Amino acid sequence: MNEHHNLLSNLIGHEIKVVYPGPHTIKGLLVDIKEDYLILKNEKDLTHYIKLDNIKELTKNTKNLKVRDLSDIKFVNKPNFVELLKAFENEWLTVSRDGTEAIEGFLSNVHNVYITFIVNDEISFIPISQIATGASNLVKQPKQEQPSKHQKKSSDHSPEHQDSKTHQPTNQSKNDNPSSESSTKDSKEGKVSNYKKQKDDNIASRLNKLAKEITSKQHKESNKQEQEQTQNTKTYQSKQGKKVKQQKEKTESQQKQSTKKQSKQDKSVKQQKEKTEPQQKQSNKYKSKQKYYDPRNDLTPQQVMRNRRKARERRKASGK
Repeated sequence: MNEHHNLLSNLIGHEIKVVYPGPHTIKGLLVDIKEDYLILKNEKDLTHYIKLDNIKELTKNTKNLKVRDLSDIKFVNKPNFVELLKAFENEWLTVSRDGTEAIEGFLSNVHNVYITFIVNDEISFIPISQIATGASNLVKQPKQEQPSKHQKKSSDHSPEHQDSKTHQPTNQSKNDNPSSESSTKDSKEGKVSNYKKQKDDNIASRLNKLAKEITSKQHKESNKQEQEQTQNTKTYQSKQGKKVKQQKEKTESQQKQSTKKQSKQDKSVKQQKEKTEPQQKQSNKYKSKQKYYDPRNDLTPQQVMRNRRKARERRKASGK
């Protein structure tokens, strides 16, 4: 890691091109290198903070050997990327994730693992590990230290200050003293800081309200979707139940029709049996009387007797 930082530190003050996942490229002046990110200033005076883990490639033109002066360049100076994001809380920031386009929004909160990012009317919870770069025009400079009382006294006792006093009129008010001026300055700065705190609190409260509204809307939408799904399942089940009932009714009607047909067929068979039974009984009686029954022509006994009588008469007529 130290070798990597030493190698990159040799490029500070040079124009370079950075390639990160997407693939996306950023060209600009390398300003500084921190623990886990580097600072790049492009031509549009936009400061890019790029994580070292997400960098795929760094290129430098060998013809440009001049090292630019970085004393006039201002940027947010933090040791690591998490502290950098915390410095941009309640500020507008452009963030790009791995393989996606950059999005601009309001950075509400920064946690150790994720950030709360507001884009239009939506709140996004983005893991810090997925953030590749952050870009902003904002430059937060440290507050200038006020001179101490000892320095003020020494400046008051200086000959230049005494000369200025001699030239001033004698009727001066108590408020012209440096101690009173410093107290007024402190009070003004306190008022400004209180105003800023109130403003930040108002912004945070608004953001919290917006987040609650969005979560309530999402909850309502999820409830509506669940209700619609349950209604759809109920209607589907009712339709299936109706279909099953219709199929049962059809099968029952078919069974009834089949039973009716079978009963009709049984009745017709019984009627035929009833018709054929007396004929069979008569035939059986004729068969039992073999001397009156001729099996060759299947004649009744009367027909047989009649035929015999005729045959006798024929014989008598032929004998005469």
